[in-house]
Amino acid sequence: MLQLRPREQYAISVLAVLISALVVYFGVVFPRDAESIFPWSSDAWGHLIKSVYLREQIADGQLYPDMFPAWYNGQQLLRYFPPLSYYAVVGLHVVTDNIFTAGNLFIFATSLIGGLSMLLFAPRIGHLWAVVAGVLYIIFPDNIRVAFAEGNLPRLAAAALLPAALYFLLKVLENPRSKRNFTGLAIVISLIVLSHVMMAGIFLVSLGLYAVMYWLIKGARFRVVATGVGGLATGMLISGWWLLPSLTGGLAELDNTEGSEAIASTSPSVALNPGLRSSDNEIFYIGLTAIILAFVALFMWKRLDTWMKALVVVTFITTLIGSTFLVDIWRALPGNELFWARRFTTFAALGLVLTVVIVARQVYMQGVAPERRWLRLAAIGILVLVVVDFQPSLELVRNKERPEQIQQVAEQLAVLDGWRVATADLSLLGSAPTMLFTTEGEREQVFGWAFQGSITGPLLARVNESFTDDFLDFAVSRLDRLGTDDVVLLPQPLISPDLGEALEADGFQLVTSSQELRLYHRDGAPRAFTIPLKVFGIGAGAENASRVFPQISVGSSSSLDDYSDEFLRQFDLVLLSRFTTASRGGADERVERLASEGMRFLVDLTGAPVSPLSRQSKFLGVHGEPVLQIGQAILIEGDERTALLPFDTETGPWNSVTPQGADEELVLFDYPAAQGVAVARNRYGDGEVVFLGLNLLFHASKTADPRAIELLEGLLGLPAQEQPDDIPHSLANYQAGEDGWTFDIELPESGWVLFPMAHFEGTRVFVNGTQVDSVGVERLILARMPAGVSSVEIRSVRTGIYTAGNIASVFGVLVLLGFLVGFSPVQATKRVDEMARSRRESSPPEGESNGPVGDTGGEGPVAQV
Repeated sequence: MLQLRPREQYAISVLAVLISALVVYFGVVFPRDAESIFPWSSDAWGHLIKSVYLREQIADGQLYPDMFPAWYNGQQLLRYFPPLSYYAVVGLHVVTDNIFTAGNLFIFATSLIGGLSMLLFAPRIGHLWAVVAGVLYIIFPDNIRVAFAEGNLPRLAAAALLPAALYFLLKVLENPRSKRNFTGLAIVISLIVLSHVMMAGIFLVSLGLYAVMYWLIKGARFRVVATGVGGLATGMLISGWWLLPSLTGGLAELDNTEGSEAIASTSPSVALNPGLRSSDNEIFYIGLTAIILAFVALFMWKRLDTWMKALVVVTFITTLIGSTFLVDIWRALPGNELFWARRFTTFAALGLVLTVVIVARQVYMQGVAPERRWLRLAAIGILVLVVVDFQPSLELVRNKERPEQIQQVAEQLAVLDGWRVATADLSLLGSAPTMLFTTEGEREQVFGWAFQGSITGPLLARVNESFTDDFLDFAVSRLDRLGTDDVVLLPQPLISPDLGEALEADGFQLVTSSQELRLYHRDGAPRAFTIPLKVFGIGAGAENASRVFPQISVGSSSSLDDYSDEFLRQFDLVLLSRFTTASRGGADERVERLASEGMRFLVDLTGAPVSPLSRQSKFLGVHGEPVLQIGQAILIEGDERTALLPFDTETGPWNSVTPQGADEELVLFDYPAAQGVAVARNRYGDGEVVFLGLNLLFHASKTADPRAIELLEGLLGLPAQEQPDDIPHSLANYQAGEDGWTFDIELPESGWVLFPMAHFEGTRVFVNGTQVDSVGVERLILARMPAGVSSVEIRSVRTGIYTAGNIASVFGVLVLLGFLVGFSPVQATKRVDEMARSRRESSPPEGESNGPVGDTGGEGPVAQV
């Protein structure tokens, strides 16, 4: 058998993986013609437009631009979205001069890097088997699905770096004294964070779990796992300059319930059914053969090295997290909305691929004796079965021609006068409109695909829900406030058939209707609004109420402490529903004082701050006593008794509270064997605080019950389903750039004006060079403006979280430099190790030495090919 030196082995292995990747991606890397280069995935266009904008800014001298004004009313582009992938695509764009070719090459490159990274395990499993692992990682069904059905480019970059992260972690666990491997682990983790923050979090959880399992199975010293976790933490600290600011916006601000509902899980009957891909090749599929071989690995447990045993255990755990078996448990954990359960499959994919290869290798190695040579054929057969199982997913590896109908709408937008466009398609068109309506339609975007990364996401979600729930007055009024002049509608059963009529009643005209798409347009230009200051809502419950009562203006923050007394005094009524406060006692005193001055408050006790003693909601001495298991409630007001509509079965039981301890009981309700209070009131001087029970705000938004809405109309002083009387004001000399917006505005009188630009924590409004007060309202900017003509500048300033992020990065780099110049990771964990050792027996476990901890693994420096 030919003996090769290590360098030659790696060269041949790299070439083998490269050829395999080219075979898989040939039609993407070398398209049949110039019109077959466009992605068909849901996400890819939305990621590519960010790289287009980034390249334009770099050409203008802005190497790290802040604002992307054309996207979702202004988005801090590189605050929520990690920068690494976009700069990589920009580099490919410069080379190819075609953004779609650049995107295709990026997909190929990340797949290739992931496959080549598997060669790092060659010393443990042999070069031939490492090549097999690299090929299987390239064609793993979920990796292919993410690349082509989802088109999530940042996630592909993170997946490409994962094998290297596991390799360096394993090396650190085997030799905690290794500075080189500790440094490699920290750097790879920081690159993963800068590729995709959610996947970084998932990988950190999975890798941390791997370190713990390795420690438990090996019976090694505690410093082993502490050093490994220290490497993970150092990598995260190094990326802190970007990570900490990113965690103050976008997905991290989603409500826990909303986030949990967005988490997908898959039934094993789907994920392990290869036949379903014949009817839907985009379906989530793990690989039946891979799972079977993972179970086979359990029967080979004694033959597995420690590193592989730990990986098998963690692979099963990460696979189960994304399944329906553990999804309910996962959703009960704090912070689950930041780690989408099914995305743990990316780590599981790495574990399954290595498990498959290890099982096949073990079978192959048992065929050394002549009478057992058939085992070698069995090992090859195992790999063939896995490839056959994976192969149908390769049908996803393709591109398509440009979407003609979306292209035609974009071309029509370019010749119409308008400011912003909204895509009412419930994301079924994917992200192609996100790019084409801006790059060719010359429109700023209100919303389209995947708005969870936008600071305006909560408002956009409610608008989309209103399309389907028939709250069309709210939907149209918010489209107005967002600056919408064009609505591209994809008619479908879920969207109300009356949406078109509602748009036409608001001044839009149907200008085109193709086979699938309808374009509603009205001429318009950049503008701001004077909005009626009638009811101001604070809290997530107020957002629900605003869909029924569009004249409610909802603050961006759910904390009562974020609004000054002067600001609140402008409104006829302040609605508090599912609000928060830093000090319940301080909030009680403040509301009582403002009410004594003549203000009116409506407090929804469902979800109000909880008393630490009674564990019941409590405000101003009024308790919200829990009321459970209501099927249907009957309102009692005077002699009138009215049955309210029950919730549908999907909403679940009617769990709410009844106000207890108020001065006046205004409305009662009956339910089986009991009576409660629906509405109560306390008077304070010339003002009042009304307490609302029975979860009526949520009930009205879910059921549209006429009696509940009538009651709320009286309490709020607003008519239901009626658009607010907003007054528009033109923005002259409008300029939008990476540093924000500038324009001139003329106002007949001073007052608060709503600017339809996204409001961030660091948003500042300057009028004639002087900063003015501003508040976030529904994630847009409400600013106090003077009368007359004013020059306005809106920009974001660096807040304290940026400084904290820079400090974290400096600290992480110092830790790493300390290790490099002689401060060993072992020394850093010595005291922890000594504490753990003192709790064990005085003698070390059998076989433990003072040398490198763990298995050496592998087949030596020279292997047979």
